[in-house]
Amino acid sequence: MIIFSKRKIYKQIDKHKIISFDIFDTLIKRNCQNPKDIFEIVQNEYNKISNDKISDFKLKRINAEETARIKNDKFEDITLDEIYQYIELNENQKEKLKKLEKKVELDFCQKNNEMFEVYKYCKNKNKIIICTTDMYLPRNIIEKILKNISRIFISNEERKSKGTGNLFKVVLDELKCNKKDVLHIGDGLRSDLLGATIAGIDTFHIQTKVNNLNQLKEKDLENIDINTNIISSFINNNIDSNKNYFYNIGYELYGPLCLQMSIWINSIAKKEKINNILFCARDMKVMQYIYDMYF
Repeated sequence: MIIFSKRKIYKQIDKHKIISFDIFDTLIKRNCQNPKDIFEIVQNEYNKISNDKISDFKLKRINAEETARIKNDKFEDITLDEIYQYIELNENQKEKLKKLEKKVELDFCQKNNEMFEVYKYCKNKNKIIICTTDMYLPRNIIEKILKNISRIFISNEERKSKGTGNLFKVVLDELKCNKKDVLHIGDGLRSDLLGATIAGIDTFHIQTKVNNLNQLKEKDLENIDINTNIISSFINNNIDSNKNYFYNIGYELYGPLCLQMSIWINSIAKKEKINNILFCARDMKVMQYIYDMYF
């Protein structure tokens, strides 16, 4: 599914010297339905490696961020360290969880394939490319996510947000450029469209959530468990809408079916203490390949 007209966006890019990209949900997609799902994944990863199991971390993490924003209201944005000050857990747990959150963010981020084409167009046109983001993650994590972009303006460093227009004003001051030379591309109505407009910068707004799946609709993605959430998000972010119907049936349905069946077979084998599994007939060749890959 096309989320913007490439002809229109390229036309706008050609008019500007500096192209600013939003990061999350623009250049980068997360392989989960909602950014807050990251916190549930962090809890699961923590409980795998720790004896002191935790629960309700997602709620604790959301509440801590709200509290941190209230306590630091003299700033327009906050840091990850400030958020973790208000999580109701002991210091050792908080340090482990904070480290895990950074790792999970890295693991679950991938390039937005459609926007990557736009990024390459900007590179080929020798545009100055920057990123402007409202984000609590530290610079070293964002730089690992964006390996090839050197100029990144981050709200928690500048203590100014895109939504007020003030982070864009920092961009203009730092680059010492005319505001009409800059085009900002992003998905947020308030943070990207309104904020850039307040600063006098031209904008190109793209759609936030795009469902590329033919077999799974929006209603199918509601109230699903975290594993289905991750798998469906990964498929949505990577499926090639230009492929034919049968390819997409395999990508959306047959692949996940084989994965889940492999997990089921492995659980039975462990329970029954079975060491040798024979995959019979040609129909099971793909299953054997997937099973061997994972187990």
